[in-house]
Amino acid sequence: MQRKRSEVLGITVVAAMLAGLIACGGGGGDDNPDSPNVLGGYVFFPADDGGEDGYELWRFNGIDMPDQVADINSGSESSEPVCLTELGGKLYMNAISASTGRELFVYDPIYGVSLVADINTDGTNSSSPWEMMEWGGKLYFRAETTAVGNELFVYDPLDGVSLVADINTDGNGSSTPDDLTAFNDKLFFEAYTPTTGYELFVYDPLDGVTLAADINTNGNNSSNPGDFTELGGKLYFEATTPATGTELFVYDPILDEVSLAAEINSGGVGSAVRSLAVLDGRLYFEATSSSTGYELFVFDPISGANLAADINSGSESSFPSAITVLGGKLYFQAYLPAVGYELFVYDPIDGASLVADLNSGTGSFNPIPIDAGRWPGWFTVMDGKLYFAATNGSDGFELYTLEPGEVPVQAGDMNPGPDDFIFAP
Repeated sequence: MQRKRSEVLGITVVAAMLAGLIACGGGGGDDNPDSPNVLGGYVFFPADDGGEDGYELWRFNGIDMPDQVADINSGSESSEPVCLTELGGKLYMNAISASTGRELFVYDPIYGVSLVADINTDGTNSSSPWEMMEWGGKLYFRAETTAVGNELFVYDPLDGVSLVADINTDGNGSSTPDDLTAFNDKLFFEAYTPTTGYELFVYDPLDGVTLAADINTNGNNSSNPGDFTELGGKLYFEATTPATGTELFVYDPILDEVSLAAEINSGGVGSAVRSLAVLDGRLYFEATSSSTGYELFVFDPISGANLAADINSGSESSFPSAITVLGGKLYFQAYLPAVGYELFVYDPIDGASLVADLNSGTGSFNPIPIDAGRWPGWFTVMDGKLYFAATNGSDGFELYTLEPGEVPVQAGDMNPGPDDFIFAP
């Protein structure tokens, strides 16, 4: 399950959403500077400064003021560029234009923004390319057409866009491939067919797309695998079965099989594992137990899963999300009654602590990723700094940076007053 923030009478509510509804994929969020929305020393993101263009493509180098790159959907209508993903020195994105709908666009530092392909050619109907990721010099993503539904596509800079596989062959039914992840020279992802439900599939350029594992074998009921993360040559992820509920599972490529890695809540209750991140050979994630609520857990391949930090002590929850590795520590959003949702840090030696109460008192700073549509994905990391959107209570969602050991700094109130600068669906 993924969660979506909504503001109701000033109170932050965390509500469940269908898995993959707003995910864009693309990886990123570790100490690797190659976060998907980073190109040429700039972080790119959709934003609106309150002018006449709406939400368009912006960039920030961490030093100068943010600036707008292009008005893709000219005039006051927004292009809402999301799923920003670097490939071959260019930035690919899902964006809207009046003539095409939501399609695949590219930003070239020399030539600017242009349409890559109008994949759904049925008038202005959108193909809505999501789950973009670079793999092997190509861009893989899911997109929708009238003929095949929502399926797996690829963009090759030499050959253009093509269908990889019509996985759900039931007419124009959709397989809706989600959470694309490169592992062991193959592409793993969740997808749907009428006979399997949402299960683990794999794409091998030599063998095509096949079912990797039907984890929930109860007819066509789904295991909904997601948050795929490599550790120690194995692929870890969340999945659901009637016997376990949603717990941590692992795929072993040598045995070519999936097994339960850790059952935090025994007996089918499930621990709602999500937001996986690797630090120092261990896997960190949000999970819940009856005694802790939703808190930060850690999995060691030798010793198993344990509570890493009970931030909101007792059975109440802190809901750690957007867990991101930077400088040997974990940064994430979490909740405490005294401060609301703020930015926290976890040090394996010193434990978890509040970075700063930026929206003082019980008001929420609400740090979220700036690559819109990826919440609750990872924050952006570039040149040893953390980039994210947040609100201080008087401004809307603005752009912030964090230097480890310091407090977050606003890049400027780019959309003056309470209106949002950063596009945060």
